[in-house]
Amino acid sequence: MNIRWKFFFVLLGASVVPLLVVSILVAVLADNIERNVIRETRAELTERASTAMLNMARNYATGMMQDIQSLSVIAYTLKREAERLAAVPAPAAAAAADDTAVLFSSDFDPELPFPPDLKEFASYTGKPRGMMMQTASGLVSFGSMSFHVPGGNPDARQKQRAARLAGLLPVLRDVRGVFGDYIYRMFVGLEDGLSGTYPGLGEIPPAYDPRERPWYRAAVERDDITWTSPVVDAVTGRLTLTISIPLRGADGRLLGVAGLDILMQEGLQAHSVISSWSKDLEMMLVYRDPAEGENAPIHVVGRTLRDAEGRQMWRMMQREAPFPMPEGRTLDNLRSRMSHRHADVMELEFNDEPSLLAYAPITDQLTVVIITPRSVIQEVPDTISNMLTESDEAVNLVVSMSLILVMLGAFVISLLASRATTRPLLDIVQAARRLSQGDWSVHIPARLGDERDEVIQAFNEMGPKLSKQIQIQQALDVAHEVQSSLLPAEAPAFEGWDISGRTRYCDETGGDYYDYITWMDGQEPALSVVLGDVSGHGLPSALLMATGRSLLRGQADSLCCTARRVERVNAILSADVNGTGRFITLFVLDIRQRSRQVRWVRAGHDPAMVYDPATDVFSLLQGCGLPLGVVPDATYNAEETTLPENAVVLIGTDGIWEAVNAEGEMFGKDRLQELLRSHAHLCAHEISKAVLDAVDTFCQDAPRMDDVTLVVLKPQQHGCTQSAPAVPQGDTPPEEASVHVRLTSALDIPALAEAVQTLCDSTACSRRVRFSFTLAVDELVTNVFEHGAADGVQRRVDAWFWLQDGFLRARLEDNGNPFNCTKAAPPELNVPLEKRKKPVGGLGIHLVKQYMDDFRYTRKKDNNIIVLGKRLDNGSKHDDERSHA
Repeated sequence: MNIRWKFFFVLLGASVVPLLVVSILVAVLADNIERNVIRETRAELTERASTAMLNMARNYATGMMQDIQSLSVIAYTLKREAERLAAVPAPAAAAAADDTAVLFSSDFDPELPFPPDLKEFASYTGKPRGMMMQTASGLVSFGSMSFHVPGGNPDARQKQRAARLAGLLPVLRDVRGVFGDYIYRMFVGLEDGLSGTYPGLGEIPPAYDPRERPWYRAAVERDDITWTSPVVDAVTGRLTLTISIPLRGADGRLLGVAGLDILMQEGLQAHSVISSWSKDLEMMLVYRDPAEGENAPIHVVGRTLRDAEGRQMWRMMQREAPFPMPEGRTLDNLRSRMSHRHADVMELEFNDEPSLLAYAPITDQLTVVIITPRSVIQEVPDTISNMLTESDEAVNLVVSMSLILVMLGAFVISLLASRATTRPLLDIVQAARRLSQGDWSVHIPARLGDERDEVIQAFNEMGPKLSKQIQIQQALDVAHEVQSSLLPAEAPAFEGWDISGRTRYCDETGGDYYDYITWMDGQEPALSVVLGDVSGHGLPSALLMATGRSLLRGQADSLCCTARRVERVNAILSADVNGTGRFITLFVLDIRQRSRQVRWVRAGHDPAMVYDPATDVFSLLQGCGLPLGVVPDATYNAEETTLPENAVVLIGTDGIWEAVNAEGEMFGKDRLQELLRSHAHLCAHEISKAVLDAVDTFCQDAPRMDDVTLVVLKPQQHGCTQSAPAVPQGDTPPEEASVHVRLTSALDIPALAEAVQTLCDSTACSRRVRFSFTLAVDELVTNVFEHGAADGVQRRVDAWFWLQDGFLRARLEDNGNPFNCTKAAPPELNVPLEKRKKPVGGLGIHLVKQYMDDFRYTRKKDNNIIVLGKRLDNGSKHDDERSHA
């Protein structure tokens, strides 16, 4: 069967099932998918564009610096050879040099021509700036040097020195053979005004004196190899970069300066960059004098243009031009950042258009700059939107087509696909583009039977390897959010008791667990404080912890006592973990309202610690029992006691006292007991916080090897009636410490998440707090634009975000119709959809009420005003601080 029919039958089978699935899902998911793809793509491509441009600038600067280092070697070689020739006695030098080797500029005759190899080269034509002479003809000789003295009349001593320097000609020819046009000119200038130039030319200005040139003075002043700022060549007027080095005699006396010119345009063009934005980006070579300080002006000495064929070509400025940006804070910021001499990328307005600018220093004075309009990057999301719209229309059309048309389409596609197999290189290009857009699953199935298969195989392995770490991290983040939601959001209000629990994982997920389970002990409400520790830590332990939690909560409604409930859970867990070597240690403490009598069951866990401040005595709530999951028919007994008045009870995991610092010392139970003794007068919330803070201080930067979990209980609490600070009632954001965002449409909503992220980055804010706060703000603002614009008035929402007294706060002000969302009726969550009497909806506002600690509404001056507050330490009760082992 030929490949055409294989394609046909595969496409036919693959077309029918997807059509049925797509017809059901497209109508429901199309709008949501389009919105998410555009937002995520915009953010992803902006980040990738910034990284790519920064790498391009660094690579460009690196290439230029490598060239500069190579040329420095040439300069040192020229220095040593010139100093050696200067030491040769005059008679010997005269005998070594033939008559034709010593040519002064006046000896060059273009009519003969003389020397014989005198020819015109385009790169040596031009008109010198500020010189009273005609345009340079471009006639040079690569077979000889030309010498010159100011005024054009050398004396006998200068002729002897020229004869010595003529010995440089073999070295200069070799350098020319290696570097070609990149090295524009090599020269030597002596203290008596004599200068020698290669390649030789006759059009040297009569008044030319090397001692007056910037490169000569700079080398003498620094007494070392020197790179001067870009200067105009004295003969051709072309912009060159000069490297010069002083010449010294054996006695240290200054003989002169040797150097070479680099044709800037040739050097820059040799390092042209190629990228997906090459057709739109602009490159500049700028010059700053570091001696002028941080506010030194930026001068443009070269920039790229497009030739008739669209190729990127460098054009050097005949004179330094100011950087094409108006004076202001943006340009001052650019100057300041460039003065630090490290590569960076920034966003700014360039030519009245939002742009990305990347730069990297080449030398102390020269910097390469790359600028790309942001509109180029935004074309991609727009294209994706159009593609999704067209795709929806195409799917609807395909669904409405008959099976015959599907078969015909499959046949046509099979023809095209069979032809496409003859173009594997185009497949590779297309796949590479998809990979560059973040499609890690791209795969090329071609098998060509030659060396190209190795390229395809290497490409196919690239995407999965790049995405593997991203997928793992995303999965762990999701697991962390799920596990965090299983822990209590806050301590229960149980009369006569002050309770506080906290946990901190050493990985994204862990095996520690605590919970509060309310149940009825006869006619009296009781509360079981549960704390468990799964063997090991990480994702497997987290899964076993979730199973144990579900089993314990499932037994809460049973009429049996706590010990029997633990036995039932153990029997089920033992069957589940049989042979895995995993188990759960558990401690369950039962308390009742207004009573210090407690009952507990211990299943292999460390005993709870009890401190009596009145007698300064520590005791343990002992008991017998194997860990859950070890023996299926294990029995457990409840122990009972009456706690002393004002006692402090701490149930914890071994991650507290077995925490190790950088010196290998354990935190220990003695240190924990001393901590309880000194903090016993505080409330449970403050004691639990003090324990975690003490462990953090003790360990500092040492890796955490185990999860840390504890619950603190105090009967008959005094001086502390709440486990958390009261909610402050301020609703006016401080002017200097708030973040403000104005929204005029639903398309602006992503800016809210960015504002919250900016504020949260400045404080120790858990992921759970960020998530719930962002969700609440997003829900309320979305309601304004979706339900508050029926009268045709342009809606506006002003949002302020700030931190106040341990709370993350927001003020939302809109000009919509009056609506007090705080009094919205709760949704009928426990009633089947078909039996609900109220309209469907209200779930979003219900979630806002559940998540927020402060939720208020007022109506002022035709505006709705909503104030939100989220307590920061709500997340810290089981926050996501981690110490990676």
